[in-house]
Amino acid sequence: TILLSIAHDKFREEFFESAIALIKADKLNYKVYATPGTARGLRSIAHARDQSMDEECELDDSIEQEKIAHVLENLITVRKPVGEVGKDAGKKCDDDVKNCEEATELIRAGKIDLLINISDCTTRRDEISSGYLMRRAAVDFGTSLVTNIKCATKLVECLELGLDKPGALEPLHIGDFYKVPVIGNWQR
Repeated sequence: TILLSIAHDKFREEFFESAIALIKADKLNYKVYATPGTARGLRSIAHARDQSMDEECELDDSIEQEKIAHVLENLITVRKPVGEVGKDAGKKCDDDVKNCEEATELIRAGKIDLLINISDCTTRRDEISSGYLMRRAAVDFGTSLVTNIKCATKLVECLELGLDKPGALEPLHIGDFYKVPVIGNWQR
């Protein structure tokens, strides 16, 4: 189960194809959640792409059209954490979604395996952002966390390749490349 929270339209556009791949790929079989702004942003991009595809199809009948927006119907919207001060904080997901769950509660309950949280790169010292609360919960409750858009995109590419194929790359521990300091009794 993956939770997407991508704060800026530029990053949403960059991650769009990866989001579609996560939701669409049968072999991945992931349940994908998104915060309200991320869900709206991805649906807006899908709608715009579908409209431009409609225009291309009118000009050239040989283009087969597959609607992108219908893929995003499987995207589950969750509320932002209520500790944030802001316009979407604690608000219901959408008018058509009545009792959606809150993002940090899903993380605390162990229902999220991976959080992809890309911040808007601003520093707001006077308030705690929902992104911070989600990242903090991910660290506190052992949920995998990706905070870089390039890494998130490459991760999805790797997930699409799969480890079950012949010749697939084998994941390695960072200790295979670097001497990792040992703290306490923990060792690899």
